Amino acid sequence: MSYLDRDGVSIYYEQQGAGPSVLLSHGYSASARMWQGQVEALADNYHVIAWDMRGHDRSDSPDDPALYSHEATIHDMAAVLDACGVGRAIVAGLSLGGFMSLAFYLAHPTRTEALMLFDTGPGYKKDEEFEADREGMRLAVLDGYSPYGAVTLFERFSKLHSEYVIHAQSPEEELSQLAIQSLQGYFRSHPQPSERLAQANNLIAQEGWQDRKAQRPFRVEYEVENGRFVK
Repeated sequence: MSYLDRDGVSIYYEQQGAGPSVLLSHGYSASARMWQGQVEALADNYHVIAWDMRGHDRSDSPDDPALYSHEATIHDMAAVLDACGVGRAIVAGLSLGGFMSLAFYLAHPTRTEALMLFDTGPGYKKDEEFEADREGMRLAVLDGYSPYGAVTLFERFSKLHSEYVIHAQSPEEELSQLAIQSLQGYFRSHPQPSERLAQANNLIAQEGWQDRKAQRPFRVEYEVENGRFVK
């Protein structure tokens, strides 16, 4: 278990085994811990490197929004490889980690031996996500659900996004804090919860769905209090 300094931002990484190098990048709001089973399975034949992206788990979560970007993450990945003495690696990732692995390859093709991409894609535009929200609400109404379920969901999501646990007192609070910190980076390239909430209310008005509150409710399984998930 090691840390490297990236212009004042501490980045956590770990490495095990010997052989061809494999760099594993985790999904959004996860960490290197998610790869434990794969590390154990591969370490007999490979040099396996896993790391925590900035804003996640054991790496720093800087307050300055300018310190989060695709470019910063690509440089972090290159710095992790440098710290491990690796010039070229099999670059692998899940979800957000897969997206960043693809971005790393485009930036550093000569450092990429191969790509392993799981449950990921090339990224999405905000307009596409807004349209997906609108279509989801229309399908839900056609299936007999109240459109106000989306309003409730986005209200709680917005509350979670705006709250922050300053001093976590338990593992559960630490998990909530990690999720909230991770959201800060996510919403720099995705619609804000407040934007999605506004669109949901506008769509209800446009479609004349105001009288559909009594329809089958859309269940939301959690509340948020003081930056924590609560049942």
